[in-house]
Amino acid sequence: MIFSVFFISPYPWLFIAAIFTGAALNKLMRSTKKAKDPVRAKESKRALIMLFLVCGFITLLCSLFVPGLDKFVKDPVALLFFFLIMSGIFFLALRFKRLFGIPFAVLFILLIVTAVLFLQAIVAFTGETEIARVRVDAVKDGIIKYELTLATGEKELVVTEGVNFAPEAKLIIFDDFLVFFGAKTWYRFDAMLHYDPAKSSATEVTFNRHPIKRPQGITEAVYNFVLENQEIIPGIKTLQGQITYPISVREGSTYIITVQNDGGVEIRER
Repeated sequence: MIFSVFFISPYPWLFIAAIFTGAALNKLMRSTKKAKDPVRAKESKRALIMLFLVCGFITLLCSLFVPGLDKFVKDPVALLFFFLIMSGIFFLALRFKRLFGIPFAVLFILLIVTAVLFLQAIVAFTGETEIARVRVDAVKDGIIKYELTLATGEKELVVTEGVNFAPEAKLIIFDDFLVFFGAKTWYRFDAMLHYDPAKSSATEVTFNRHPIKRPQGITEAVYNFVLENQEIIPGIKTLQGQITYPISVREGSTYIITVQNDGGVEIRER
């Protein structure tokens, strides 16, 4: 559940507190002199400022005690800067709606859409997670035939050269302040690698790569863009490939491919 992030990270609480703080600063800067009833408008202004500040203070306390003080003490400077920057952004967006508010809203929507598209291309996991199953139908004359079933239920019949195979997956780890995605670690099952010892030497191993079939579209375009520009995109700690050692398979057997707690990929016979 995405709401579980409120129990493991202070960043969502600080984000909400920044909204209240920006709203309070915006109200504080507004003049009541031109109002029809300046006295009443001033009282209303004070009441709203107090309401926003109280809500912000309560949310700040939640950021300390709900996830645990250890999460806050871990990196207090980063948390402080995050809160101050977000408070400033929301103040400007509310105070100068045409100059900052509309561009901020458009940019925020674009970021959300891009994030959703990227997350559609990967899968979250916590602990050991099954990502696919392989049922070997035939292994003969250096050709392997098997049925690949993904965790989503999609099936594909693969016929290719090679008598051994290994899965190839990518591990994506987000920074702590992005765990509102629902999980910190995600994976992407990219391909099956096939290997024939008879056609390889001790010094050179040649893999026959069979990529997982996926519909080409904007989701794949966003994923490839992030893959190519991961070094300049904030929030992504790691985007690395994980390959297990190829195993010799038996005809008629079923194999389970899993992602482990440490992010490694494992394949074992059922």
